[in-house]
Amino acid sequence: MTRAHLRETALSSLAVVVAAWPIGTLLRDSSWTGPMLLVVGLVALVGAGLRSVRAPAWGVVLTQLLAVSIAVCLLHDLGSGPGGLPWTDVGSRLVDRLEEAGRTIRSYAAPAPATRGLVTLISLLTGLVAILVDHLVVARRAATVAGFPLLVVYLVSVVNTPVALPAVYFLPLALLWLLLLVEQHGSQLRRWATLAAAPSRSSNVDDAATVVSRFSGRSRAVAVAVVLAAVGIQALLPDLPTRFLSEGLGRQEQAGRGTLSFTSDVDITRSLGSRDPRPVLTLRTSDGSEPPPLAVTMAKQYVDGHWRMIPTPPPADQAQPAPGRTLGLPDGIAPDLPHRSVTARVSDNTVMRPPQLAAPVPALSVGADVPWRRDATTGLVSVGRAAEDYSVSYAVPTLTPAQLGGGTRGSASQQPYATSAYDDTDYLDVDPASRELVDRTAQEVLSLAEVERYGTPDGAYAKAMAIQQYPRSPSFIYSLTLAPLTEDERRRGVEPDAVSHFLRTRRGYCTQFSTAMVMMARSQGIPARVVFGFLPGSLQPDGTRVVRAADAHAWPELFIDGVGWTRFEPTPGGRAGLPPAWATPPTAPTASTSTAAPTTTSTARPRPTETDTTPAAEAEPGALDRLRGWFTPARTLTLGLLLVAAIALAVAPLRAARARQRRLARAGTPAAAVEAHWTSLAEQLHDLGLGPPTGLTPRALAGHYDRYALLPDDGKRALTRVLSAVERARYAPPGAPASPRQVAADVQVVRRTFARTRSWPQRLRAVLLPTAARGRAD
Repeated sequence: MTRAHLRETALSSLAVVVAAWPIGTLLRDSSWTGPMLLVVGLVALVGAGLRSVRAPAWGVVLTQLLAVSIAVCLLHDLGSGPGGLPWTDVGSRLVDRLEEAGRTIRSYAAPAPATRGLVTLISLLTGLVAILVDHLVVARRAATVAGFPLLVVYLVSVVNTPVALPAVYFLPLALLWLLLLVEQHGSQLRRWATLAAAPSRSSNVDDAATVVSRFSGRSRAVAVAVVLAAVGIQALLPDLPTRFLSEGLGRQEQAGRGTLSFTSDVDITRSLGSRDPRPVLTLRTSDGSEPPPLAVTMAKQYVDGHWRMIPTPPPADQAQPAPGRTLGLPDGIAPDLPHRSVTARVSDNTVMRPPQLAAPVPALSVGADVPWRRDATTGLVSVGRAAEDYSVSYAVPTLTPAQLGGGTRGSASQQPYATSAYDDTDYLDVDPASRELVDRTAQEVLSLAEVERYGTPDGAYAKAMAIQQYPRSPSFIYSLTLAPLTEDERRRGVEPDAVSHFLRTRRGYCTQFSTAMVMMARSQGIPARVVFGFLPGSLQPDGTRVVRAADAHAWPELFIDGVGWTRFEPTPGGRAGLPPAWATPPTAPTASTSTAAPTTTSTARPRPTETDTTPAAEAEPGALDRLRGWFTPARTLTLGLLLVAAIALAVAPLRAARARQRRLARAGTPAAAVEAHWTSLAEQLHDLGLGPPTGLTPRALAGHYDRYALLPDDGKRALTRVLSAVERARYAPPGAPASPRQVAADVQVVRRTFARTRSWPQRLRAVLLPTAARGRAD
C-alpha cells in the first residue's frame, strides 16, 4: 500500500470522528465517545492492514464489517458467547438495544441521557459510516462523494439542536474534507503526463509542472474562500423571526428589545413554519431537578378550530400578597394533595410581556420586585410590569399511578374544592363538528382491557391514561407541518374540522395532540382544559436551563377526582419528553376488581379508524400490513414516475451496448475484431470529450492521443498497444496473427483510466448519451 493510501485512510477516519463530534451537544455526557473512537480506529487499522497485502476492495469491506460487528458486541455486552463474542441470541439482544435507543429518542429532547441503547446505536452507525467513507476515499478514489455521508452524520446534530451549531464544529470538518480532495486529486495531478488543453497558437506555453502548480494554488485559494464565505454569510444573516408564536401559540413584536406574549386566540389548523432560537429566560431549580413546563396562559373555550384564552388580568395594588407569604394550593386542586415544594430562580427574562409571566404551576409564592397575583380560577401568575429576575416556589405532587389508579384519592362525587371546575360548562364542551369521531375514537380507546391497565375502569384517571397513551403510540407522528387533506376529505369537497382531520391523519404538533386529548376526555365527562407555555428548556453545563421561543408548548390538564387539575402529556416524547411521574404508564398491568379481560390482552392498544365502530381493540398490524400502508397513492405515483425515468435513462446505454456487441459479432476475422474494438474505443473517448481527427493513420493517432489525453503511464501503454494492433490489422499481410482478446483488455484499461480524468458531468453524459446509441455504431 502506498504512503498516499495511508494518509487518505487516516484523514478519512479523522473526518468521521469530527463529523460525529457535534453529537455531544445532543447528549448529557460523553460516555459515547470512547466506543465510537475505538470502532472508527478499528475500521482504519483493518483497512490499512488488508490493503498493505493487496486484498480486494470487497474483501476489505467485508472484513471491516465483521470487525465492527465483533467490536460493537464486545464494547456493549451484546455477545453471550465465550469472551463476550456474538452468539445465537445476538440478533435479539441488538434489537432490544436499538429499541431502547428508540425509546430514548422519542422520550427526551436534547440533551438526552446517553443510555446503553443510544451509545450502541452511535457506535454502530459511526462504524458503518467509517467503512463507507474509507471505501469511497481509498478504494473508489471518490473523496468528493465521501462528503455526502460525512454531511449526513453532521446534519444529525444540526437538525436536532434547538440553536445553530457554532462554526467550530463546521470548520474542522470542511477543512478535513478539503484536505482529502487535495491529497487525492493532487496525487492525480502529479501523475498527469500532459494537460487537457487545446493546441496553443503561441509558442510561449508554460510547461506541465508550472500549469499544475498554478492550478493547484488557485484551487486551494478558491476552496478556502468558499469555506470562509459559508461561515461568514451564516454569521451575517439575521435571526429571522419564527412563526411558531405568531401563527401558532402566541404573538411577537419586533419593537424595542422584542417582547413575546401569547395571544387570546390560537388557531390549531395552522402549520408551524420555523423554530425561533431566541432565549426567553434562564432558570435553575433549588434541588437541581427538571421543572415542569412553565405555564403562561390557559384556554377552556374551543370555537371553530380556535382556542379562546382565559383573560390574564394584571394585579391590583391592593391584591399584592405580603412579601414572603406562601399561598395555599389554588382553587381546583385538593387542599390535602401530597406534594413537595421546589423553588425556581428565573433570570434574563427580557422578552415576556406583562401581565403574562412564565412560571411552574401550581405556584405557592413569587419573589419579585414587581406587583404580582395568582389568579383564583386558573392558578396562573401575572405581574404588573416586566420582571427580569424573579423566583417562584411551586408544588410538585408526589402521587403515584397506583394511588390514582386505585381511586384512593376520592370518588366521582362532587368535591368541595371543585366548584370552579364543575360550575363552568365550558370545561365539558366538545367541538360539535368533531363530536361524532371524537366519541367513537374515545369509545374504542377506552376498551375495558386498555382501561384496566391503569386502575379502576370507571375512574377518571384510568380513562385519562388510556386517552393519553393513544396519541403517544407509534401510529401518530409529531410534525410542525400538518398533513394534507385525505382522499375521503377531498372527495367530500368540504374543509374538515381540525380535530377530525388530526384524528384521521394522526399528524400534528403539541396543540393538535393536546386538543384531541381534551375533546376525548370531555366526551367521557372529564373536565379538561389546555395550558400554553414553555418546556423547561435545555440543560447547560453550569446546571441552568435556557428556555427559548422554540420551546413554546401546549399540554392538557384534566380534572381528576380527589386530586383536581392534573397535567398530562399526550405529545410524543421526542418533543415534550416523558409524561409526569403520576402519568407514566405502569410496566405491568394494574390489578383491578374487574375480571372481564384476560391478562394476555391487557396491553393491546386500540387503533381506531374512521369507519370501524366496534369497541374491541384491534391487533397490531404486521410487517406486510405496514408495508401496504406505506404505499399511499402519492408515494405509488412518485415511485412509478421514478421507475419510468430510470427505464428511459437506461434505453440509450442498453442500445449502445447492443450495438457494440453486434459490431463485434459481425467481425469475421481477428483483424476485423481488432478494428471493431478500436471503433468502440474511439466512440467512448469521443463521448468523454476527446474525439480523433479524421484522416490520421494509427501511428499519427498515437501521437495525437499521447499529446492531448490525460492518461497515466498504464493507460498510455495500453493505448499504444491498441493502436499498434490496429496498424497491424490494417496493413499487415493477410493471415498475419492478431490478438482481439488482448486488445479488448487494453481497451478497457484505456477507457477506465481516461474516464477518471474527466469531470462527473462528462462521465454521466458519456454513460447516458453514448455515441453508439445514436445510429452511428454500424
